[in-house]
Amino acid sequence: MLEAPLAASLEILRGDPSDGFHVRMNATGVLLAGVVLWPYVRAPIALYRMPRTVFNPTLRLVADTDTLDPNVRAFIDQIESVLRAAGFSEPQRIATSAESSLTSVESLMENSATGDLVNVVAILSTRATTMSPLVTAITYRSAFADGTLLQTSNTRNTGYWPDQPHHENVVMPDVRDALELFRLHRTRVARKAATVAQTMLTRGTSAEQRLTFATRQLLDSTNFHIQCGYRKRSPEGMRLTVRGAILSAWRGLFPWKQLGQRRRQRAAAEVVRLA
Repeated sequence: MLEAPLAASLEILRGDPSDGFHVRMNATGVLLAGVVLWPYVRAPIALYRMPRTVFNPTLRLVADTDTLDPNVRAFIDQIESVLRAAGFSEPQRIATSAESSLTSVESLMENSATGDLVNVVAILSTRATTMSPLVTAITYRSAFADGTLLQTSNTRNTGYWPDQPHHENVVMPDVRDALELFRLHRTRVARKAATVAQTMLTRGTSAEQRLTFATRQLLDSTNFHIQCGYRKRSPEGMRLTVRGAILSAWRGLFPWKQLGQRRRQRAAAEVVRLA
């Protein structure tokens, strides 16, 4: 009994594709699709067109004569003081800019008793919409005899890059206390060391050796991005590939951003649970 009315209704809905109603509906559908898909096109284009200097930093030592942005200096000074009290050695500050006042500084410190390194980063944000003027991160690193590098960080940045092989990374953006983050990192180290021997990480004894160490860290990351097709070398320097621009941008968009956040949240929750 329902077949005839249903068929008639479908025929009415299909209608004449040339009539005004269906033309308007098709145009609306195309417009909505464009609105939804536009960020997935715009973001990769914006990344691909970014200045080459973004991907070609030149590291240098921060000199005593350098002027640091007051916000950057306050954060770096505070965290360095806390870490020195926890057994980390005198900091080695590194910059990626030849200009002063420095708005981006990394502090590299070593704990010779535990064999751990820590990178403390403070970057003055240029985005007016950012609530805090600083983008900061503290990242602890420990190495093991099987080649694993264990890293625990409180960076709030979205993961735009794939993790390197043999890197076991846990991101805990809600843990802003440097000592609590170190405690959680050491619980991870202890569990790993139960089956694989920890090896001592060192940044070197001289300022030049420490700069070389930091540069090698950057080169290792860059070479990995080249191997997986995210970056390429060009006469003007390092730049993103089309593949790298697309995948990096999409990692910051729905649903990949949310999936990545949930994966990182589960890993962080497991560390807290076992601590």
